[in-house]
Amino acid sequence: VQGGREDITGTRIPVSAIVIWYKAGKEIYEIMDMYPQLTPAQIHDALSYYYDHEKDMEEEIALIQDESVWQKQYPPAKGTVCK
Repeated sequence: VQGGREDITGTRIPVSAIVIWYKAGKEIYEIMDMYPQLTPAQIHDALSYYYDHEKDMEEEIALIQDESVWQKQYPPAKGTVCK
């Protein structure tokens, strides 16, 4: 667990990162290209974890993708224009 998020054992890669890419249409081999330190088994294990904990994982993914949450945590510097 890293920052309250489940990660892949022995790495700092959150399970949610793998799930987000997979749900975006990436194939296992494409995810492996992005994370060459992972094995196919680790990626499948991450997806298995997602399906076993789908409700909690979907809540985490929704928070990750909610721009307003990020803006509260990391507000733009004064005078900065965000588009």
